[in-house]
Amino acid sequence: MTGSPTARADIRRAVLDSVGTEPHTTTELRSHLDGDPDIIEDVLQRLSTEGTLQKKTGPEGTTIWWRATETAPARDRVQFEELVQTVSDYAIFLITPDGIVQTWNEGARQLKGYDADEIVGDHFSTFYSAEDREDRRPERNLATAARDGRVEDEGWRVHKDGSRFWARVTITAIRGDDGTLRGFTKVTRDLTERHEYERTIEWERERLELLNRTIRHDILNGLNVVNVETQTARTRLDADDPVNEHLDVIRDRVDDLTELIETMRELTAALETDGPHEREPMSLPETLREKIDLLEGSYSAVEVTTRGLDEVPDAVLADGLLSRVFENILTNAVVHNDTDQPRVAVTARETSFSPSTERPASPSDEGGGETSGGTTAGVTVHVADNGPGVPPDQRDAILEKGVSELDEPSNGFGLYLVREMVRSYEGRLDITGAGEAPDDVLVPDEQRGAVFSVTLPRA
Repeated sequence: MTGSPTARADIRRAVLDSVGTEPHTTTELRSHLDGDPDIIEDVLQRLSTEGTLQKKTGPEGTTIWWRATETAPARDRVQFEELVQTVSDYAIFLITPDGIVQTWNEGARQLKGYDADEIVGDHFSTFYSAEDREDRRPERNLATAARDGRVEDEGWRVHKDGSRFWARVTITAIRGDDGTLRGFTKVTRDLTERHEYERTIEWERERLELLNRTIRHDILNGLNVVNVETQTARTRLDADDPVNEHLDVIRDRVDDLTELIETMRELTAALETDGPHEREPMSLPETLREKIDLLEGSYSAVEVTTRGLDEVPDAVLADGLLSRVFENILTNAVVHNDTDQPRVAVTARETSFSPSTERPASPSDEGGGETSGGTTAGVTVHVADNGPGVPPDQRDAILEKGVSELDEPSNGFGLYLVREMVRSYEGRLDITGAGEAPDDVLVPDEQRGAVFSVTLPRA
């Protein structure tokens, strides 16, 4: 028999006031304490379990009780219980092996809406929805905690007024020295706001994906029409008609746009994949040479210098979109160049780095990028140009999604995707410039321009 928390607390205080170092029998205590005998017995047993009272069996089977000398563990338990009572952000309480609520703290009162005397003694399934109770979810959680030591669960729970909230629940088994199950601790946290936010984000993601698919479909259909009409027009022209040159430009642009749309689809799919990004060994020198050849073929005026491509490990951890990463960065180095002679320097160096906390070691650093948190062996590719550079106060901005305020905004979204792809490889993308980056990664004989540094883990 549990009784109300108020009655139990009163009896507990009365027992502690009555029992000093002199022993008392259970009968003596019952005779001068005001309260239900069963509750008195239960309080005595609990005080004994927690070490506050000691007991022994006396003549004729009587139980003799006396106040235990206070020990550090006992003081710690009392202090812990007092601390739990003051916690308001979490519901923390004890339940019996069969699920009966035994204690109640301030956080439980605020979260669930019950005062202690309204809920202590009831089954903890009261906090579950009717559907979960019918599915015996409360009982399954207790069984799992008893078997495995603890169980964590997220789902809808019910306030006293019937409204629902999204909760994260941890139930931990309590066992005695002999292994006997004594009960459970139950800790509940209200995560409704986070859950609603995640649901909103997921809904927006699905809506944008539908819009994205629709736009891609419509644009591709339009480009197909342009392509067909261009081919039809060509059949009606003489081979030496100068209009053919304009049709070639239209055809090439249609091909570029079609390829861009496919690239965006691949990048979006890669970035939206749940769980760890699947990486595989990719040849870095081969990828760089392929994209450098493409750059030189597309821009006849560009001059490209390479360093170290044959001196670094061949394979890095990435995927088939790695070539798009370097194509974007190399193209930026030319299209945003303000000189008559665009020059680009591509330098590859071995390094060690911490992907999440540290910048990659500078090529001029001694001993690589050692950190106390551990490092990853990697390769850094520096792409330098002789253009106007990127002002320090704009570097973060050009890597953000949807940038439109910069002097050269046309590739802002592309660089955002580049950064996200590099991060998905557990690598880094950094922007520096002349005067910050080591001289031996700059364009030869130039003291201006931007340096985009991509660091990737070795395979």
